[in-house]
Amino acid sequence: MTTPMLVGFDVEPDGLNIPRHEMRRWTGFERSLELVTPLRDRLEKITSMPVHFSWYLRMDPQITDVYGSTTWVAETYGAELAALSDHGDELGLHPHALRWDSRADHWLTDVDSQAWVEDCVRRSFEAYERAFGRACRSHRFGDRFMSNAIVRLLRDLGVAVDLTLEPGRGPQSDPYVNSLIPDQTDVPRRPYHPDPSDFKRPTNDAGDDLWMFPLSSANPDPALPIWRRGGRRVRHVGQPLHRPVLLWAPWPSKVLWDIVTRDVESKALTVLPFMIRADTLLNDDWARQFEAHMAALAEHRLGREVVFTTPSAVADAIRS
Repeated sequence: MTTPMLVGFDVEPDGLNIPRHEMRRWTGFERSLELVTPLRDRLEKITSMPVHFSWYLRMDPQITDVYGSTTWVAETYGAELAALSDHGDELGLHPHALRWDSRADHWLTDVDSQAWVEDCVRRSFEAYERAFGRACRSHRFGDRFMSNAIVRLLRDLGVAVDLTLEPGRGPQSDPYVNSLIPDQTDVPRRPYHPDPSDFKRPTNDAGDDLWMFPLSSANPDPALPIWRRGGRRVRHVGQPLHRPVLLWAPWPSKVLWDIVTRDVESKALTVLPFMIRADTLLNDDWARQFEAHMAALAEHRLGREVVFTTPSAVADAIRS
């Protein structure tokens, strides 16, 4: 028996509040490629199975504004993206609803305007099809924002999998986002079809083609000092204690995979999606932690029970 593991990277500029008139290279993506190549080789040797990753591309209006083309990432990194596809990796989309606020002189995530949000999504999907000659099947919206309207649009666009949601994360305000990030505390931890009237609730519609794959979450207590465990229980009384598991978390690697394995074995987790902002790996400490966790996974018993695959492949397998 194997558990699908989905390791994905958000391919985007280094930071969100980027200079408006400087076409800087995406060095976080370039760093991710440097780390992933030897990692893939090592995991394939250990598992004797193909190892696939996922890459979520920014192709939204902010990219057009700064770089002059919505398809800039495909034009600039075409050879690299083609090589990833040749390995069997999946290329998806990661739109943000950023627009320039001339009064504040910075970028603002405008999720108050549903028309703008939908325009960002549609333009991203149109750019993807122009760049790659095929429809995009895998999506995750920026700033973990989600709404029933976005879900309806994703269904209309034929999306197979969304990986935006982070179970255990409460509502969040941000000075650069003009609306509260929705509460995701009680989002299911396992894949589900979203109810049309409430994206956080599963529907029993067996004919639905859209899956929500919430990011992997677990209770981090075993990795924390005793005083922090007690404080969390008091602070979150009556609420779930699980939180998204970060592949660059400063935890002992064996403890991290023991925590995840516990929930895999209990069936609390049946698919393991993990996402990483590419520019996260520009931080040397976080990059070393990521490498340490992945190396430890290869030696952990969980590493012998997972298959590194893509979201669309999992959705197709479930459907069949």
